[in-house]
Amino acid sequence: MKIGIFSSASAQITDENLLLAQNIGKYLAEKGVTIITGGCIGLPSVVARSAFSVGAETMAYYPDLSEGDLLQNVQVHNNDLSNEYTHKKFFKGFTYRSVRMIEDADGAIVFNGRFGTLSEFSIAVEEGLKIAVIEGTGGITDEIKKLAEIVDRQFPNSHVIFSNDYKYAINKLIENIKSSS
Repeated sequence: MKIGIFSSASAQITDENLLLAQNIGKYLAEKGVTIITGGCIGLPSVVARSAFSVGAETMAYYPDLSEGDLLQNVQVHNNDLSNEYTHKKFFKGFTYRSVRMIEDADGAIVFNGRFGTLSEFSIAVEEGLKIAVIEGTGGITDEIKKLAEIVDRQFPNSHVIFSNDYKYAINKLIENIKSSS
């Protein structure tokens, strides 16, 4: 099972979100989940590193065409150059990278985040991906319900789970993924 991590690529991380990202990574690893990120620094990288440190498979989907582009665009794309990815894939641009990541994932976890996280969440909703939103983590996740009201979008419980308890959200997400398989 592959779960995408949609979150902030910012290097500025609160202590609370750092601990949460580490815990999410380890918990997903315990569940035997493969982690997919957009290959960026920030919270997705923390989740991947934490999961990798306890033996999980991790995948980076970079918005670059090649390893050479990855190195050249490290500052532009906030690329994570760590060796904690068991698989690396390269795509041209953020949107195509995000679409491919969503196509390959069985589900996604959304927490904190900025504009890119909102974009990934929106695409994932439209594509019917199972999603868990960890509330109370700041950023765009604290606004998703309000935005859903504005655009008059309903989320069935089996499609998008909202919770401030990451273990509950992950367990429910995995349950929903398994029940739809």
